[in-house]
Amino acid sequence: MRSTPQLLAQQLSKGVAPFYLLYGAESFLIEESATLIRQRIRSLGEIEQVTLTLDQSENAANVLNQLEQPSLFASIRLIEVKFEKPNASLSSKLAKILENEHIDTYFIFHAGSLSRQNQQAQWFTLIEQKGVVIPHWPLSSLQFSKWVEQKAKQRGLSLSAQTLLLLVYHTEGNCLAASQEIERLALAHSETTSPIDSQFSQQSQFEVFDLCEAALSQQPSRVIKIVSCLKESGVALQLILWALSQTVRTLNRCAITTKEPTQQLRQAGIRPQSQAIYLQRLKGSPATYWSSLLPYLSQADKQLKSGETTQAWQNVLNMSLKLAGNLSLPSI
Repeated sequence: MRSTPQLLAQQLSKGVAPFYLLYGAESFLIEESATLIRQRIRSLGEIEQVTLTLDQSENAANVLNQLEQPSLFASIRLIEVKFEKPNASLSSKLAKILENEHIDTYFIFHAGSLSRQNQQAQWFTLIEQKGVVIPHWPLSSLQFSKWVEQKAKQRGLSLSAQTLLLLVYHTEGNCLAASQEIERLALAHSETTSPIDSQFSQQSQFEVFDLCEAALSQQPSRVIKIVSCLKESGVALQLILWALSQTVRTLNRCAITTKEPTQQLRQAGIRPQSQAIYLQRLKGSPATYWSSLLPYLSQADKQLKSGETTQAWQNVLNMSLKLAGNLSLPSI
């Protein structure tokens, strides 16, 4: 079956599946899920743990042969297999392992982002049927805020509303940094039960598509923050221009054609979880609005190529704010 990181603890309290597949782009959350599964399996008795990291070489699948050998030192075996995307040889071997019964043996498979083709493979389907598949993606702004609040409560912290807001603001998109800050607060305030106030340094991490989604969600203050963070972290301006251009052109195509917008978004490669934001934003502006944004991108591209980097960043911010429906133009 498919599940989510949020439901994992509850499901583990009811029992342990023989196979778990943890995959996606958020490695910190994957490790959190793996830790929960390990702890639950260790509660069953003495275990022998084997961890293998596989590459894409042709003989990588042969390494899995040793996994079929019984344990000599413990009644329970935990086998963790880490890979990015399985090639044909590895996929075939994974399918054979999953087809067999493994008494008192549990598997945790760690993988990176898997394509639709990967998810249609036999080995993936077998894990869905016999075990649990849990994707781990970067958290949205709201999800991240809830995750931070939950982590703080798990550590017994009572954060003031202002501290929680500051913690989320300064670590958004960076689960590791947020977790470290929570641990720091837990150590520094281990003997207090009153609400905690604290200050944090800026450790947020964003991708270029976070900027697009913030603009489409009409969050101008978040747009300003993300552009500033992208600039400070050295993200290539050309990449940001490309992402914004793709977003605006997709909206423009949806607005001027007679095709179903959902079909247009799917053809453009927009993730299903992001399509609702696009559809909502399309309702709020006339069809001609989207094409009016393209000159900003063209001008920023010309400025970048001529070495006018500061002006190019300003135009990126201006265009992003207009995409968010806000006409104020602060400097960055």
